Amino acid sequence: MNKELFERKISSEKIFKGEIVELYVDKVKLPNNKIVTREKVTHPGAVGIVPISKEGKIMLVKQFRYPLGSTLLEIPAGKLGKGEDPRD
Repeated sequence: MNKELFERKISSEKIFKGEIVELYVDKVKLPNNKIVTREKVTHPGAVGIVPISKEGKIMLVKQFRYPLGSTLLEIPAGKLGKGEDPRD
């Protein structure tokens, strides 16, 4: 870790807890000793695979993404549960 760029957390306040994400507002001290606010979103993580057919083609799935209001082509993926190992 580059100590010249390190930001030390002074305090953290959880301001939102949803089904999937949590939102925090942190106060941090910069290397120049200035105190600033950082917003942080935490998520339990996700896992994805890149399936390849016998013909060498990458297979994708169509997935509706609510925040975008549209459908995307993506690799097959899913959210991890808290403490779930992505290798399972």
